[in-house]
Amino acid sequence: MTDEENRTISTDGGNYNEHIEGNYIQGDFYAAPSDFFKPNLKQFESVDTSPTVTPELLEVVKKQRLLVLGTSVGGATINVHNLALYLAYRLTKELDEQGYNSENGNISVKQWRRNSEPDSIDTVFQEDLKQTTIFVLTEASLENVGYNLSRIQEYASEQHYVIASTDKPWKIWKLPSMPEYWRELSVDGLYKLSDLEKILSREIEKLREEGTLPPQLHKGELELNKTVVDDWSLRKIAQSLKTPDNITRFLQFLCAEKQPLQAEVIEKLIQLTQGQENTLKQWYDHILKPREQLLALGLSFFDGLPENQIFAALDILVEQAWRVRDPSLSHFDRSDLNNLFNFFKVIKDDEKGDLARITSVLPQQRRWLFKWAWDSHRQQLRAALPVIAKIIKNSVAKRDNDLELYGDSIQRRQLRITISESLSEIGCISYSGIEKTLLQLAADQNIGVQNVAAFAMARWREPDYDKSDEELIETLQRWLDPRSTNPLIRQLNDIMEDDGKKAKGLKPEDYLSSTVALSVGYASLYDQPQNSRNSSDSVGLSQEFYELLKTLSRQTGFLVRSRFLNETLRRVVRLHLFQLHDWLHDLIQQNTNEIELQNAVGTSLASAYRVNPQLVIKLLDYWHKECTRYRSALVDKEIVTPYEALLATIARTYGKIKCDQHLTQQEIIKHLCSILVEEKHPFVRAAILEAMKKQGNEHEAERIIEEELHNFEQEIQKERIYNTDDIAPKRIPTSIPTHSTLEDLYISQIVPWLAIALRGVYYIVFKRNYYKKLLGETFYYKQVISGILPEALEHNFSNLSAKSFVLDRFQNEKSEKTKIISDLLKLSLWLARNPRSVVIGIVILVGAYNFLKLLLA
Repeated sequence: MTDEENRTISTDGGNYNEHIEGNYIQGDFYAAPSDFFKPNLKQFESVDTSPTVTPELLEVVKKQRLLVLGTSVGGATINVHNLALYLAYRLTKELDEQGYNSENGNISVKQWRRNSEPDSIDTVFQEDLKQTTIFVLTEASLENVGYNLSRIQEYASEQHYVIASTDKPWKIWKLPSMPEYWRELSVDGLYKLSDLEKILSREIEKLREEGTLPPQLHKGELELNKTVVDDWSLRKIAQSLKTPDNITRFLQFLCAEKQPLQAEVIEKLIQLTQGQENTLKQWYDHILKPREQLLALGLSFFDGLPENQIFAALDILVEQAWRVRDPSLSHFDRSDLNNLFNFFKVIKDDEKGDLARITSVLPQQRRWLFKWAWDSHRQQLRAALPVIAKIIKNSVAKRDNDLELYGDSIQRRQLRITISESLSEIGCISYSGIEKTLLQLAADQNIGVQNVAAFAMARWREPDYDKSDEELIETLQRWLDPRSTNPLIRQLNDIMEDDGKKAKGLKPEDYLSSTVALSVGYASLYDQPQNSRNSSDSVGLSQEFYELLKTLSRQTGFLVRSRFLNETLRRVVRLHLFQLHDWLHDLIQQNTNEIELQNAVGTSLASAYRVNPQLVIKLLDYWHKECTRYRSALVDKEIVTPYEALLATIARTYGKIKCDQHLTQQEIIKHLCSILVEEKHPFVRAAILEAMKKQGNEHEAERIIEEELHNFEQEIQKERIYNTDDIAPKRIPTSIPTHSTLEDLYISQIVPWLAIALRGVYYIVFKRNYYKKLLGETFYYKQVISGILPEALEHNFSNLSAKSFVLDRFQNEKSEKTKIISDLLKLSLWLARNPRSVVIGIVILVGAYNFLKLLLA
């Protein structure tokens, strides 16, 4: 952008797909730890013209801590997103001048990247941010903020500020009344007439040097009141255009106009600049040359990506798709952008001066261009789709090292998001046109690739799409129904054979089902959730998607199960817990031994806690009371009952919740300890201790473990004291088939000494630092092992959860004592279970010793 272009605030519609800072989990579509980045505010330093409402808007955000910018009817060409960034820039300046940052550090500005996971907003707001931060949420919609703007205002509190912008009308937000923080802007009176006149005169002077203006404007003094044609003066033209961007577009249309300059022509061009869709179509059909039209389509495919990445992708499209139809087509270069700058912008990143992104100007520009291109350039679009699918498949880690095209993990992820949106736009026009492309993406085991197809379909639920829910649901049901998937399966088989990527153990149905699972998760974000306050106002998750959710929960394939537990459940439960808590309850109790399910539910409830902490707290408390009522007096440690599964899930959830003012760490530990005291089943206890560790309270977990060991020793000692039949400890039945008193002696006395001796040899050879500790407390360890061993043998460790509790949890403790006990116990168990092997080993050692004595003699 030139200095001249930077002197005014752009208020035309925008489609900002900003560069993201940070690191992302491998190839995941939406697994960013933070979807906020530092925006480029330097662009506003040279601005000398701003909207008249700027002072009023700044007062609103300072008072309310939240400002939402929308556009009223007739103001559709206002770029509220760029205005939000400008207000953030002005607010930082005012706060700096007031010395606001003297106590809170420098003012920080963080911009949210559109179409991120909704919980990314919750995540960043719930961080313990010490410095005052201005959060900018551009292109926000209901699903982005969890259908609750007041929660965003609460997050801002007294320290931070939030400036949001939206293209969605106020009525779509379904607010009971227009809140004080909401401002709908009208294009009328947005700029002072004197500012518009100055801008118009400056732009005309620039175009005069290029010699492209009509004769009436090419020569002579620029007098504002002097008529150009009939009663049209420069002042009247500026007043009619209303915004700086409209002035720029008007002059471009004027330079391209082939008819003589008359009053009717000026009126027509002014009307074109005021109506977005008509303006764009006029520009696309009549101003752009065929080569430039193709370039506009290519830019739309990769809208908002870094410039070098876009041109690298365009090179592949030209080489592998478009040149087949037009052999004379040459590769695109930066100079080809000159005639496209009125509807595409180059935005420079603040942190990397050599990195610039190309983004469309109007909010729905990409959608409109694809709609017209489907009629005029359909074959070029069809030819591009297989190439686009190939680019997506190669964008995941370790498949292609083209740094210019794919860049780092951030750029790879952003490439997938952008193309997914483009495929969604085309699919909204014609599903049959992109069905094969969706199948190509679904037929990939990588979640990053499958997510592109899933999100593309889910986006059809956006309110301003023409596509109905019925079409999406029909597609997803068809992909799930084995009776209707035969043609799809044949296509999938052909695709996988062509790619040479048939995975072992996976069937074509698994790929379809797993993609449906991902899509249902994304689609659920478009349903306004029910809660205890608005249950009558919202239908919540639609019945059709609820049925799809239940169907997916019964799928047993590895791939679909993984997608359902790790992705779908988290997104659906986060918003719709009030509606789904009974179903979750039954799901847990129907799958008692599935730890992965319990972890997934725990993660989902922890995510829901960010949205509605009180609901999650009440639900966990309700489940706990239910388990207490139905707890059995007899505990079968080999079987996990439905209520023990529910208790374990409660514990895992507590371990995953991020503490705040609603639920402190002390309160969580208290809840977990209360369950631990009541519950003796090792499956539940293992979950509790794991939760304590995740809450950062390893010392408490260690103290409880050692306390339990001590209590257990005391119980064993009591058995020894009060057992009048035999001085030896009361024999507990084991898997060893003998019944002699010698066995009791072997288990309680000989085995611990053998274990200590063998482990001592091991420590001497490999871990000398442990040997002193073992030697120093030999009798202590022997006593502990003698007490625990009979109980351990009773379990016989056929129950995986018991083994995990007694051994693996001890092994992971920081206490050296606990680790040594675990080591000795494992070795003792083997020695106790294999007495014949011990005898044979001793005989062999004695024989070898005697043989060596004879040999040496």
